[in-house]
Amino acid sequence: MNASPGTDPDAADTGGDGAWAWTPQPDGPPASPIELWTPRGIGWASPLLGFPGATILAALNWHRMGRTGKAIVHLAAVVIGTWALILGNVGSVGPLVGVMVGYYMYLAQRSDQSALVATGRVRERNGLVAVVVALAGTLLIAGSGTLIANALWVDESAHRGEVFFFATRPASDLCMPPGQTIVFGSSDPIFATAIMREKVKPASHVVLEIDGPGGTAGPYPVGVEPPFDCLSWTLTTGPLDPGTYIVRCRYDGQPGTPDLATGTFTVKPGPGPSA
Repeated sequence: MNASPGTDPDAADTGGDGAWAWTPQPDGPPASPIELWTPRGIGWASPLLGFPGATILAALNWHRMGRTGKAIVHLAAVVIGTWALILGNVGSVGPLVGVMVGYYMYLAQRSDQSALVATGRVRERNGLVAVVVALAGTLLIAGSGTLIANALWVDESAHRGEVFFFATRPASDLCMPPGQTIVFGSSDPIFATAIMREKVKPASHVVLEIDGPGGTAGPYPVGVEPPFDCLSWTLTTGPLDPGTYIVRCRYDGQPGTPDLATGTFTVKPGPGPSA
């Protein structure tokens, strides 16, 4: 067989039309598999082990898939969200949040892993490791939020269940204003701040009662919608009879339950000590 200049004389002729047989070669070695936790496993981890821990599992997956930015955004969101629930004392909605986050994480992970699954690059990570990581992550994030809440409320928590009284309207620090007094003149204005023994639950109704020399006055409904930890109001701007007064805050319609807050002050004849 005669070969044209510039051709391989050993190559096989494919039919005399000038075309030569060839086999395409891959550009490089096949991509290595990536170990990921499954979307279903992360979805179930959220309601069972806590949505903070499930988010950590998802973030580790995203990091392995080269989507570190998305991982950081979700980690920041779950930390802020968890702390907000704790500081707002609405942790009771945690299970519902866990279900919602779990469903979202399942859909997000299934979508983001689909291309890798289609090319056979996904290898399932150890489920026991996922349980340990999720539990530890939930405890770490929730625990740090509890520490922050305790630090913010340390002054008020020492006086929970107490009512404080003032001769002038408190200008700052609603739950722990300075300048408390317990002795007033008969014509002095009296302002009060109650630090509840617990955060007043939503849909609850709080009332005030005042035990004084003339008997018990009230109950008076509190016109503030819960939840709240503390309450400030003008107790009186008019004259009071001399004697000792006890102010009680309690849940309406729950006889026998402990008072939410209680305080005592004394009214002396004539002007008060601050006059």
